[in-house]
Amino acid sequence: MISQYLKNLQLRARWALWFSVANALLATLIGLRYLSVANVTLEPEVLAFLSTYWLGHFSLLAFVAWFLVIIPLAFIITAAGVFKLLAVVIASLATTALVVDTFVYIQYRFHINSFIFDLLMNDRDGHVFSFSVASWLMGIAIVAVIIMVQLLFTKQLWKMVNSCSKTPLRWMFASVFVFSFFGSHFTHIWADANGVQSITRYGFVPPVAFPATAYGFMEKQGWVNPEARQQKALFLQDKEKQSLRYPIASLSCQLPAKPMNLLLITIDTWRMDAMNPKATPNLFRFSERSTEFKNHFSGSNGTRTGIFSLFYGLPGHYWETMKGSRISPVLMDQLMAEGYDMGIFSSARLDNPRFHETVFNNLQDLRLSSEGSSPHERDANLTDDWLKWVDNRDPETPFFGFLFYDAPHGVSHPQDYPKVFDPEWETVNQMLLNDDFDPIPYLNRYLNSVHYTDSQIGRVLEQLSEKGMLANTVVAITGDHGEEFNDNGKGYWGHNGNFSRYQTQVPMILYWPELSANKVTHITSHYDLAPTFLSRILGCNSPASDYSIGQDLLVSENRKPWLLMGSHNKYAIVEPNQITEIDPIGNYQVFTPDYEMKGNTELDAGVMFEAMSETTRFFKR
Repeated sequence: MISQYLKNLQLRARWALWFSVANALLATLIGLRYLSVANVTLEPEVLAFLSTYWLGHFSLLAFVAWFLVIIPLAFIITAAGVFKLLAVVIASLATTALVVDTFVYIQYRFHINSFIFDLLMNDRDGHVFSFSVASWLMGIAIVAVIIMVQLLFTKQLWKMVNSCSKTPLRWMFASVFVFSFFGSHFTHIWADANGVQSITRYGFVPPVAFPATAYGFMEKQGWVNPEARQQKALFLQDKEKQSLRYPIASLSCQLPAKPMNLLLITIDTWRMDAMNPKATPNLFRFSERSTEFKNHFSGSNGTRTGIFSLFYGLPGHYWETMKGSRISPVLMDQLMAEGYDMGIFSSARLDNPRFHETVFNNLQDLRLSSEGSSPHERDANLTDDWLKWVDNRDPETPFFGFLFYDAPHGVSHPQDYPKVFDPEWETVNQMLLNDDFDPIPYLNRYLNSVHYTDSQIGRVLEQLSEKGMLANTVVAITGDHGEEFNDNGKGYWGHNGNFSRYQTQVPMILYWPELSANKVTHITSHYDLAPTFLSRILGCNSPASDYSIGQDLLVSENRKPWLLMGSHNKYAIVEPNQITEIDPIGNYQVFTPDYEMKGNTELDAGVMFEAMSETTRFFKR
């Protein structure tokens, strides 16, 4: 009986090994999709590295699953049919996750990670992620194909291991895997030590990748390029500097005798050219009596760090520490200290991302979300609740209002809403987006959604005007980040993908009762709003550098010739003629403003050092 058990166990284990080999090859083929947006160059050494790195990496993932999951099941489950069925289920789930991740990476240039997983798990009402019926149908079709492929593997491989006790190809596959895995990682060790970015820039392209480095050993052997390594080290943050000194010094403020109200209206995913008479008639008319900033940028290409930069005046490097320490921005603290009424109304949830633990951490009874089954319904609910709140509040008390609209982010508007822009993509299916997809119908749907949100903001502005509140209310209207529709022809759609102006430049309208209408052309950013409001509204005379990396919006002198931007997985230093992207371990790539990759580019060490110092200046030394 024991001998029969061992014989069957050996059969199941052999089948499982070949099943893993087949899935390793399948994963490698699927993983080639990542390279479609990785700016692959055709140098022989690059192609050699990529071919071995890809095969070695995805084979390792498959064999880890074989060793940790499939083999233990082979010991426990003696029924071959049940064992194979479980293996098919596990492999199908893993392959589906890989396919989904390729779609995410191709559109946004990052992998499914803890940040995305946290958003997904907490997106109870579909505020962050929404998918059309077509997207679901395509997804179901892909899953069906994956299951059929796994069943085919199962059937053919079971026949193979039953028909012969030894498979002559097994040593060949083992040799190729070992050579690919170790060869590619040894190559990366050498490239990392010598600053060969043509190789190291691909190290984190595949998911769950940890390319090997051994700089200390290579340095002892004299096999390094110190200058190249020093340039990379410039971008690495000291991970031990996690204690904050924010603000650097306590603020000194004296509230004016007649304090002004402050209303901050933010539109999720509002790109810079979507503020015009056709797309936003109400906002355009309002801009003609306001100061419009023509070269304004978010501090990010995404919502979390975009809103963070707007309130804190700091780059996203500080997000995790601020969240972990529950430190709210000094702007909010000062508004509350001066007794301002707080009217916070958001269409999407404020606990996903965790703004309730950062920006609004000190607010009691925070209104976390709006009612409605779609972004446009929640935008309307937000506006209704705001209008009621204004009607019922004490007009003698100054207020701070924050309205966060979401319809453009969800490309959402009522079914019967006028199609100001036509033709419109009726059923959005992001899986269809690629280099060859016609962006016009999709862009038109986005602009119609912007037009709808403009109609809601028009109600807000009309109420302020009718009540005479514009005489003592500062109104700032902007976006948290931009939105790209393959504008550069590089296959980028949406946001969070790069730091080009399409994903980071946003409109900025500032209405100030005592200021004449004006067009400002100097470069400004979200980092400038907190210093402007604290000094001009709340009477704070402390240096802006004590709590922000920005300065007064209306001051053009002494502006830096670069902007520091960040997302949840990388950051960038944006200069007029180039964009330098840096990953978490200090690897960098340099692009033109149109996102053409630049060749061997000598970085301005002064600019790089100054920018990087801003990422650690508010940590205790």
